[in-house]
Amino acid sequence: MDMPVPTRSLIDFVLRKETPVWRQWNGNVSELLRLLQESAIDLKDMESSPDPFDRIQINYHRRALIDRLLGNDGVSYYRDLLEARMKEGIFENVGREAPRPWPTAKIVYYWVRRLDPEDRPSILEFLQIAGQQLDPDNDEAVDEYNAIHKSARIGWGQSSFDEYPAKLLDWREICEANKIAKPTNLESGIYVWEYRLKDTNPRVRVTQVLSILAEISSEKITYWDNPYGGLDHVLRDQLTKDLAVLITPDQSKLPGSEDALWRWFLSKVVNILEQDEIHILLRSDIRRRLRNDIREIWVLAHDQSTWKPLYDAFDILHAGYVSFSAIERFGSILPQDRPELWEKLFALGSLENFVMQAYCTWLPSEKYHELIRFFDGDAVGPEWEHFDRAVCAYQSYLHRAPLEELKQESDRIEGLPQWRLMLLDRFLYAPEPLKPGPVAWDIQEIEGNDSLTDPLDVRGY
Repeated sequence: MDMPVPTRSLIDFVLRKETPVWRQWNGNVSELLRLLQESAIDLKDMESSPDPFDRIQINYHRRALIDRLLGNDGVSYYRDLLEARMKEGIFENVGREAPRPWPTAKIVYYWVRRLDPEDRPSILEFLQIAGQQLDPDNDEAVDEYNAIHKSARIGWGQSSFDEYPAKLLDWREICEANKIAKPTNLESGIYVWEYRLKDTNPRVRVTQVLSILAEISSEKITYWDNPYGGLDHVLRDQLTKDLAVLITPDQSKLPGSEDALWRWFLSKVVNILEQDEIHILLRSDIRRRLRNDIREIWVLAHDQSTWKPLYDAFDILHAGYVSFSAIERFGSILPQDRPELWEKLFALGSLENFVMQAYCTWLPSEKYHELIRFFDGDAVGPEWEHFDRAVCAYQSYLHRAPLEELKQESDRIEGLPQWRLMLLDRFLYAPEPLKPGPVAWDIQEIEGNDSLTDPLDVRGY
């Protein structure tokens, strides 16, 4: 019989990802959360970690576990941490050798994501105070302020603008109206991402995005000198996706030149857009930037009835750096009765983990046994070259296989590699918010959004 593991010991094992211990834990989630919060203050577990990177990683995992276990609660917990930081001085110890267990930007991030819509003004009030305490000549403090500002923007976007989604794109005007110090950069991918979630009509989004691009795009300044540079990029990315959705798919082959691609694109959008919107697309500065995205629009415009031209063109697309979009699209459009089509894609080597993510999206749930060949036996490879692919396949398998089969596997641990033991143990016995997800994602669509990451990822990400 397994010996029970006290919650305090479990925390140490889990933070260091050393051994599967969830099965031996007593299951007391309240105690787990309380001891995690206590350990985030006394930091006794850090004394045995002389490596600064190791300490940073342990702190990151601890914060993420607390965030997961609190769920939608925790506003008061993070507000108390933030108030204590404000009394101490937001930038008081920036740059010191021993980093704070709770970076201010992370406290802000976890706090603002939990605010009710009516409490949004408190985000602006906090940024006003932070701007007042900021020494603009202190480079480290400026970097800290940029991180705080980004966290606040994430929360502003996630705390619901369902009544007027386009308001998400007006952050610069909000800063000016409330006398909030602007960051030295304005990477706003999270806003556009949230905007897409809250306004689900792609035709409406196209009109809104084009009107903003018309104002902020300019060929007179470079991307790096443009204060809206980051917003310009993510808006074009959103425009690309939305136009592709609106284009009627056909069986035409990939146009053979950039000019031919542009003509194909114009022949499609003339039936979608108003005349004034087409004039915006034809403006030299926007057209120059958008021409680089036309090939991706061609890729994304395919559906289940037009998969073959896209598949046949994949070698050309792969050489032209549009592989990721095409692979992701295959997960939605390849025929369910043609599994052999994936073999060419799995042979891509360096892209095989992205192929596995798409394959897991495509594979019918009842065919979960098809995943075993990617993680069983020698599937990882002698140099662990297929490790990421194997992890992704196994996590998908865990979410598809009958629970009884998984419990039987848990009882027969002899010979299973450590990484599978860790995932299996966590999937079966950890609290729901801490279980591994159905897909081991590699690259987030939005960087910096902790809700899209796995704090206990066995790959060490």
